[in-house]
Amino acid sequence: MNSLAPAPFRQAFLINLASTSVAQLSAFVLSLLLARLLTPAELGVYTLAALIAGFAHLLRDFGVSAFLQREPELGPQHIGSALGLLLLTSLCSTALLLLASEPLAAAYGMALLAPTLQVLALGFVLLPFSSVVAALQQRALAAARIAWVSRLGGIAHATTALLLAWQGCGPLSLAWATVAAIVACNLAHLWFCPPGLSWRPSTQHWPAIARLGAGTLLANAASSLNQALPGLLLGRWGGASELGFYARAASLAQLFVSLSGPAANFGMLPRLAQGHHEGGGVAPLLQRATVLLTGVGWPVLVFCALFGEDLVALLYGAAWLPGAAAIPALALSTALALPFHYLGAAFAATGQPARAAGPAACSAALRLAVLACWFGGDAASMARGLLLASLLALPLIAWMQQRWLGLAPLALLKALQPSLLVALACAAAGAVLHEVLALLPTAERLALALLALLPCWLLSLRLSRHPLADELQAGGRRFITIRK
Repeated sequence: MNSLAPAPFRQAFLINLASTSVAQLSAFVLSLLLARLLTPAELGVYTLAALIAGFAHLLRDFGVSAFLQREPELGPQHIGSALGLLLLTSLCSTALLLLASEPLAAAYGMALLAPTLQVLALGFVLLPFSSVVAALQQRALAAARIAWVSRLGGIAHATTALLLAWQGCGPLSLAWATVAAIVACNLAHLWFCPPGLSWRPSTQHWPAIARLGAGTLLANAASSLNQALPGLLLGRWGGASELGFYARAASLAQLFVSLSGPAANFGMLPRLAQGHHEGGGVAPLLQRATVLLTGVGWPVLVFCALFGEDLVALLYGAAWLPGAAAIPALALSTALALPFHYLGAAFAATGQPARAAGPAACSAALRLAVLACWFGGDAASMARGLLLASLLALPLIAWMQQRWLGLAPLALLKALQPSLLVALACAAAGAVLHEVLALLPTAERLALALLALLPCWLLSLRLSRHPLADELQAGGRRFITIRK
């Protein structure tokens, strides 16, 4: 299995950063085009279907991906066992989704929800082989191969979604696009599959996978419920259109996480697992990764909060403006979550994935309690309720991180001071620019604000002695060396 030997991390990370940036930017452009082809209600139906299918996906994976990435030694029987378990869980998940599609459509009063769920269920049958190979490529940090697979899947998804949306297929266009992407990724993985692997399904290592999978399933279920709760409640209480507005507002407020997530998460689980196996612990790696992430993420979220209405008007059009009022609160909620972005990976790396259910369950319970009292029937009130729940959950999640991972809240807060200073500097400059440029057309106002805030961000990184400044300087030197 020489082809599964890990690649140098820095080289793999840079390749992954470039490829995922292009992929996420392409997905963002696709969302802009679809905003002109789909109505808020149609997007709301697909958003709800995707949230429901996400729960079935948790059962389908059952921790197999995490098992393949963190197991110290992999043999043919490990891979055969993973494939066999995935075949079983995929069939169960597909059957569950098909059986629940009609009752869920009736409960939500959305006729198109049932066929959308049924199309998404079809994709589950096609996933086992692709899931195993994808996990092996992540374990090996095979960034170039991962990039090619992602690129082919993205092309298939975008082409199918645009063509069917243009033909008036509504939410089904996105569902069939998901299936098309899975088919394309399967074909690509056939080409990039490491040679010499045994693909005979086995049950030999199911107990070991189940021990990890049960904890992973519990943690992922709590996390998914926490993330899906606003959409599930808004779809039931506010209707498909309000859910569509919320989905667009959330996509802008979480734009940084969406664009940077694949690159920021790349290799984190295997790296943290390596630190844990070598006895160094995960706290130092976790703290540094969090500081770097917030150094970029918090200023971006500040910009989204200040210029949210302008972004909606320019990117999605006037039809989506009712959702803009939700962006500031959603951006602040996302900012509060960033310091704990890697908790799930850290718990999985230390062999205690079930621990991740604690922070997620705490946040979900607070969200449900606050929204039951606060929700006013629209996306903006939903966002304000989520912000209040995030503030209430913050101390408890910080305590859990200290209790189970050894990263003390005061130590993390001290490490995050440079990121906070950078965010405050960008917020002050952004607030001034928002007032000064208020009379300009939307596109010009956003362009000038970005051009003015970029040097402000770079200067504040340097003045606050943020670790990201050194990383950017080192990256610039490497780029110049390569060019020469």
